[in-house]
Amino acid sequence: GLKRVRQEIQNPDLFEGVTAVQREQWLARVEGRIDRVEAKQLQEREMRYRAGERLLNLSMGIVMQGLPLGDDLANRTAAAVRGIPELEGQFQDVIRTQREVSAILAKPLDQQIAALSAMESQALSGGVNSAAAIANISRLRTAVTTNVRRLQDEPLVVLSERTGTPAEELDVVNLLATGGVSGQGAMTSRILALKAAQRQYGNAVAPAVLLPQDVSSLRAALATAGQTRGRTVAQDQAAVYGSLYRSIVRTPADLPYYRAAVKQLSGKSTTDPGVTVDPVVIQAGLLYGTNPQGAERLLAGRAIDSKLDPFKDADLRTAISDMVGDAYRRRPAAQAAAIAAITSYYRAARAQRGATDGEIDDELLREAVTTTQGTPVEFGDHFVMAPPGMDEDEFDRALHDEWRRTAQRRGIPAQVVVALGDGYHVEQRDTYRFRVVGPGDVP
Repeated sequence: GLKRVRQEIQNPDLFEGVTAVQREQWLARVEGRIDRVEAKQLQEREMRYRAGERLLNLSMGIVMQGLPLGDDLANRTAAAVRGIPELEGQFQDVIRTQREVSAILAKPLDQQIAALSAMESQALSGGVNSAAAIANISRLRTAVTTNVRRLQDEPLVVLSERTGTPAEELDVVNLLATGGVSGQGAMTSRILALKAAQRQYGNAVAPAVLLPQDVSSLRAALATAGQTRGRTVAQDQAAVYGSLYRSIVRTPADLPYYRAAVKQLSGKSTTDPGVTVDPVVIQAGLLYGTNPQGAERLLAGRAIDSKLDPFKDADLRTAISDMVGDAYRRRPAAQAAAIAAITSYYRAARAQRGATDGEIDDELLREAVTTTQGTPVEFGDHFVMAPPGMDEDEFDRALHDEWRRTAQRRGIPAQVVVALGDGYHVEQRDTYRFRVVGPGDVP
């Protein structure tokens, strides 16, 4: 409209009686208005372009994490780029990439990598759009890499984002007040979800059963241990680890999830098999439900400086080996963990008794062994450790009963099943799992 007015002012056949000076004044005013409007329009276009770019970058960032774009963000982005051809094309790239990322990330990890390799080979073979295809594959590779990292660092967060069902945060105060019982339902659901994800994606999914906010709350509880009047640091630490253990471990098969939770609390990788956790913490969690004092003593021993103890660690290791025999044969990692737990308990027990000499107290050492590891039981020429809380007779009955049930499940006739010890012995795999080994060490 202003440009049309400018044309009319410049037409000498219009506005009779208007002087040239007046025409110039009018023209200057109209052109000033035109400049202001055009500047405002340019600014608005630039602002709209930048807003569209921001939404596009946000949308692509979400897609590259393997997350659904969501109707709200998709609609806002489409509206923001409408009428801007360059950005409209980029938005179509986002939609296409989302479909491709979703299709690839739905596959197991090895198939994701194979699909990318196939696409890359096809793109490298040439074609009109080969450069664009390679750029798209690079984006997809980034999405796969990001997905793997997040499945290792925060698998529950990823799963909740994909399903649209947020995982419920643990109420740590209630968890500690109930000794872990209040968290059992949530933990069972989480473990089932992680197992399902592991079946779909493979070992890339970490057994990390805690949410980031759970880790923060539990770390805060550990950081304030011992600050309540009448309670020691070890008591509060034992309550945290014991409650966490009870909420997670319903069967021995759940133990890896408790180990992973302890790794999360210590900031360690939950997927690297070379990363170990403090065996004292693991054993304290296991003990707490049936022997809270034993769990507290275990953790208290960690804080005692070994240099202040008069006995020599080498002498103690020898005494432990004499007591447990070859129960840890072929299990060097388990042996090291057992020695650490036994030593920690023994140190705390000595300190509580006020012992100052350098002699090994066999009675106290046996208490440390049976409390933290179980009772040494001899079968034939070898030893195994009955699980904590079982005496030798209970373990013997349980082991023979399970041996007979296993034989029955496998269809072995009863008359063929020999008694344990008649040329057969028992080999321990971990605290709760054993296998029968026949002559010549044949399982």
